[in-house]
Amino acid sequence: MQVSEPGQCKRMLTIEIPLEEVEKEEAAVFRKLKSDLKIPGFRKGRLPEKYIWKNYGDVIHSDAVQNLLPQIYEMALMKEKIAAVGDPNFESIKGKKGEPITLEVSVEVRPDISLKKYRDIEVLV
Repeated sequence: MQVSEPGQCKRMLTIEIPLEEVEKEEAAVFRKLKSDLKIPGFRKGRLPEKYIWKNYGDVIHSDAVQNLLPQIYEMALMKEKIAAVGDPNFESIKGKKGEPITLEVSVEVRPDISLKKYRDIEVLV
């Protein structure tokens, strides 16, 4: 993970989701989809796995990535100790099925403010 500061109130996070986590989430989405699919000629929950992966593989992958994004984003903020203000902006999500996912997230943060020598100021009345 990399953090860059394109502005005083903005942080850009570059995060990579390992292939193992993506595959684990795909398996969870697959199990749910398999139990919910109703295809004529097959009993509910008894579809062949190859049929599901062939016809719904892209949907399974995109749902898995969508499920992982909030979790990975929150973990990245906690790890880097970034206090985000507002919602994140997912700028680019790259990675195909069978590859790790790389994403860039821009986040607004509070500006760092430091007060300097305010005790020595004289007030004229």
